[in-house]
Amino acid sequence: MGSFRWTVSLAWPAGGNYMKLLVIYGGRADFIRWVYIIEGLFSVVCALAVWFGLPNDPTTAWFLNEEEREMMRTRNLQRKKYLGSCQYATNSHSIY
Repeated sequence: MGSFRWTVSLAWPAGGNYMKLLVIYGGRADFIRWVYIIEGLFSVVCALAVWFGLPNDPTTAWFLNEEEREMMRTRNLQRKKYLGSCQYATNSHSIY
């Protein structure tokens, strides 16, 4: 939710200029093509940043200090005790 809020604050000033360009050059097919290409490249860059930038496990997160990592290890152990096995038993659910 927090990332949504700061992206909205960045999009607000840029949106006016973007709409002005759409009004001026909106009838030209090459302009619309470049708009889609630029927006697509931005999405790909963001996706790659998230894929390679976020950690796989909260206990190894680079942005947490040692105390927070230890808290995540403790919570993970508590979760495993509460949930039991991480294996899903497919034979326990039956339609008939």
